[in-house]
Amino acid sequence: MRLTAREREIANLIGLGLTNKEIAARLKIAQRTADAHVQNMLNKLGASNRAQIVALAPPAAPDASVPISVPAAPAAPAATSRGRPSRFGRLAALAAGAVITALMLSADRQAGLVPAAPANPVIADDFTGADVDSAVWDVSEGPDLYVFKSQSRLAVYVGPGAGNIFQAGVTTVCKAGGDFDAQVSFELVTWPQRDALSVSLIGSGTPFNTYRTNRESVDSYGAYLPPAGREVRARGLTGRLRLTRAGGNWSGYFQESDRWSLIASGAGPSDDVGLGVIVFNGDVAPFGGREALVYFKNFRVTAHRIVCP
Repeated sequence: MRLTAREREIANLIGLGLTNKEIAARLKIAQRTADAHVQNMLNKLGASNRAQIVALAPPAAPDASVPISVPAAPAAPAATSRGRPSRFGRLAALAAGAVITALMLSADRQAGLVPAAPANPVIADDFTGADVDSAVWDVSEGPDLYVFKSQSRLAVYVGPGAGNIFQAGVTTVCKAGGDFDAQVSFELVTWPQRDALSVSLIGSGTPFNTYRTNRESVDSYGAYLPPAGREVRARGLTGRLRLTRAGGNWSGYFQESDRWSLIASGAGPSDDVGLGVIVFNGDVAPFGGREALVYFKNFRVTAHRIVCP
């Protein structure tokens, strides 16, 4: 069944993270009216939760009164059976990524953020497409763990039923060989304290990663490069993570303003490695059982070489 214009408008507000009470206030309607609209959409779309409403509802016309900076609610998961493109398709995606990364690196260098360096092979994704790009990423989901696109960002949703010791996110199909420099931006949309979750940029198949965690009452940035490891106090709800390897030495960084801060460095594996952008719960503390939503943007890895299957 088709949604009415009002229902599409409300679905859009759900996608921006508003509760029924906030939607009612925004639209100047009674909360019970907003409740009824949401229930009608659940019935029409055959959806079982608000996340699925966002995924299944057609987009509403843009509304200038709705600020786009309001966080989005989780959408339903993308299909986990993703077709793998040909090697040509992956190389084409890498070529497009190289253009994006060249522009991003140029801007960073002009701001004095990174030193100038010779051009190297690149994997890059600014996550502006409608779907997770299977030419670039393998997707990891699980019970109550969803990975999807929302408002030109990669979104990872952790539901209360996720259990313990899990991860959800994406890992590059191709691998970085030799020295590399990987970076990604993130936004913590729904991020309860003491939930024992970490947002991580990780070397696939290794424990080597740099992360942001809400394990304690105050967030921390950390780098785990065994046996090296260190955490520092974090601020704000946005930032960037960086993981590098140079001559067998791995380093983890974070960025909250306009400069990278080194967390820790240590010797690590020199094998070709994929890079993952994930949200995880490890064995340090059990998951707090409260839902979380994280957005990722502007991923890139520059490497000595890129190795694709």
